[in-house]
Amino acid sequence: FIPVTGVQTCALPISGFNASRSEDAIKFATEFGKVLIMPIMLEAVIRVRASRGIRLSAFHGNFFIRSTDLLALPTVAEDMNYVMELQLEDDLKSAFVVLQTAMLHTSCYGERRIRVITQALPTTDSIAELYASADQIAIAAYLTNKAVERSMTGSLDDARALAANKLADMLTVYKNQATSSTGASAQLAVPLNLQLLPLLMCGLVKHVGLREGASIPPDLRSYAQALLTTLPCQALVPYIHPCFYSLHNMPPEAGTIGEHGVILPPSLNLTSERLERHGLFLIEDGQNIFLWVGHEAVPRLIQDVFDLPSYGDLTGGKYTLPTLDNPFNQRINAIVAKTRELRRGVYRPHLYVVKSDAEPALRSWALSLLIEDRMDHMSSYAQFLTTVKSKVNGGS
Repeated sequence: FIPVTGVQTCALPISGFNASRSEDAIKFATEFGKVLIMPIMLEAVIRVRASRGIRLSAFHGNFFIRSTDLLALPTVAEDMNYVMELQLEDDLKSAFVVLQTAMLHTSCYGERRIRVITQALPTTDSIAELYASADQIAIAAYLTNKAVERSMTGSLDDARALAANKLADMLTVYKNQATSSTGASAQLAVPLNLQLLPLLMCGLVKHVGLREGASIPPDLRSYAQALLTTLPCQALVPYIHPCFYSLHNMPPEAGTIGEHGVILPPSLNLTSERLERHGLFLIEDGQNIFLWVGHEAVPRLIQDVFDLPSYGDLTGGKYTLPTLDNPFNQRINAIVAKTRELRRGVYRPHLYVVKSDAEPALRSWALSLLIEDRMDHMSSYAQFLTTVKSKVNGGS
């Protein structure tokens, strides 16, 4: 029902929602309020055209396919993601190809309008030039949609294998056609503009929408898959590759106002090796924000951030940070607010305080965002790269 009507999904789990809790009430009011005031388009149809020799072979997103190049969308939100696959039918002779997307719709003010986006792209017969112009974020969005689609027609194993195999196939062609390397290589050859793609694919195969786990409720997996296929690229990237900051020793300028707003701390690699027993860390994926507090955190840190005497007085779970009259607390609050501001859309991330000796479920949830670590039966990022490298060398 949801894909055909073109709408997006917001989830408030019944088991964890309590309207009398301020954190839940604020989240619901904020998200519902954004939905009510969001400008939307109604009764829309989208037609995509391409130059001769290019055919549209598949569409991904929330819509109804009316014909081979016509999509019907009863509603269109402002921050939805759509993926369209192109297939070459003939050799391209011209120096450019042209793609055009036209959307006829009714605005939320009752006006019938049309929007046309036309893009001309150069052609090339050089594999090296082709790879140099590739967009790793667009590729990640495409493979994410393909993997979720495979999970619905096959199994979760098939979906994860698709993402890893497609990555290996791309890097095999690059190694064989765009580099001088022959035979097995000690290093995995990746173009500079695709350096993040292997890590994004590692995050995808470990994502709650695709990973195995008896503890993952079906509703949670379905919601995660809905987000994977509808989030715009700006929100999809942190959803599969979370952000990780150290707050207790952040630079003096972090959390203050700079030329482009609040300055965020430097990002850390997504591994638990960066966690310190006395530290305070922030992990976020656009849907949830976790403040990880080490069990040896000094009382001064707990007092400045949470207005509590010591670590033992701190309670984990959903939390609203107090606003205190000290610079460190104000910087932490500014970073949390900036993080929420960056994740455009209707979603307002919950803030969770996670004590390093917290209940296992909450602790495991936060640690599952550190995608470079080994997770249950799933490999670490280093092991994932080794597997991909073996496939690339095997295809050379």
